[in-house]
Amino acid sequence: NIWLWNLGIMVADVSLDLGMSSGREYSDFAWPIDIYVIAFILVPLGVNVWMTVLTRTVKGIYPTTWIMMAGLLYLVTVYSMSQSVEVFHVTGLNEALLTWWNAHNQLGIWITPISIGIAMYLIPKLSGNPLYSHKLAHLTFWGLFAFYSTPGAHHMMGAPVPEWLKSFASVSGVLILVPGMAFIANALLTMQGKWKLFVEVPALRWAITGTLMGIPLFFQGGFQQTRAINWYIHGTHWIVAHAHLALLGFSSFVEIGAMYYGLERLLKRKFNPTLELYHYWLMTIGFIIFWTSLTAAGLIQAAAKVYEIPYVASVQASHPYMVARSWGGFMIITGQWIFLYNLYRTATAPAHKAVPYEVKA
Repeated sequence: NIWLWNLGIMVADVSLDLGMSSGREYSDFAWPIDIYVIAFILVPLGVNVWMTVLTRTVKGIYPTTWIMMAGLLYLVTVYSMSQSVEVFHVTGLNEALLTWWNAHNQLGIWITPISIGIAMYLIPKLSGNPLYSHKLAHLTFWGLFAFYSTPGAHHMMGAPVPEWLKSFASVSGVLILVPGMAFIANALLTMQGKWKLFVEVPALRWAITGTLMGIPLFFQGGFQQTRAINWYIHGTHWIVAHAHLALLGFSSFVEIGAMYYGLERLLKRKFNPTLELYHYWLMTIGFIIFWTSLTAAGLIQAAAKVYEIPYVASVQASHPYMVARSWGGFMIITGQWIFLYNLYRTATAPAHKAVPYEVKA
């Protein structure tokens, strides 16, 4: 599955470079690539996860596993349905609705739940505390897949789609706050009495930082789906900032924590702590600059739209924030190169120079 996944990424990337595209945002792959993704990447991964759970010898199922199972089921379903527009020649508003339903759900029922599942595993594991509340985990699980899977139409508030569908998307979008805040509360309360480990354990620091970024993420995501706010910020850099808060902030920080956690155990060696700190602070400070500058630029663009200021004037006014965004992005990329170098150095160091990783009970 790993080899098929990476081969698929390579083929998909080359196909886009060669100009092979469906022309639909977030659904860009040509239909043969879509078939490959479903048949050779998603379904084998799903079967492996589901059969592992089906043949388990323990009684209970931890919340991370629930989320992995449901996320894969939803992803296969959504991806298959949304890409079928090319097979059945669906056009017009129906095509647009399926396209944006897929775009929203790639984040909402795959990337976000998987990141939440990883955090629910890492934080109890590394803090030594049990998960604060399985009831909150239930609320997170059911709320995510009930509310996050529906509001794709909020991307089309200005389009001639049925008004009831816009209202439904808006209300269900605001309700994303319920599972989002349930997860945040559960994660932070799990850390009770163990906050000193935030400084001492790198993987935990990354996971908690990503979790804290979930607070503005879920509030933004919920309220920007209301008609009044959506009308104001639609088509501005605010949206770009929000998307990066989800992917480059919340999800990436949690998943980098998982990489530090997993790779040290696989290699049985510890990463260089100084390089890890450089990586962390470059990523954190760089991302804060990146996100705040894009958000500010989006508010400037929204005000220019409302007060009918010439577009060129809004471009000029937002230019300093684009410069700040570039510097923030440069810091992020530099941090990632340091991470890659740290990984290479840790994996290839001679045995007598490597710092062994001791697995604690």
